[in-house]
Amino acid sequence: MFLTISGARVNALDAYNHGAVEISVMTENLEMLHLLIEMNLSELNVWKRLVKFLSADTEDEAEKVCGCQQCLLIIGVTCV
Repeated sequence: MFLTISGARVNALDAYNHGAVEISVMTENLEMLHLLIEMNLSELNVWKRLVKFLSADTEDEAEKVCGCQQCLLIIGVTCV
């Protein structure tokens, strides 16, 4: 919640249309990804963005999404 309280635009996108969700995946930052899921912000649509990222332009990006989703499932994070 600190992110939104401090005024961070968690739904901001870069030039590649990557936001906090995609960057968390690409940097394999599961803690941040888990936090974004737990925040449950409707404007962020974490699970929708993860599924969309599966069809990424590069195989490396898609593999990282699969790896992150597997780790999240192992630690018990579920779709809400």
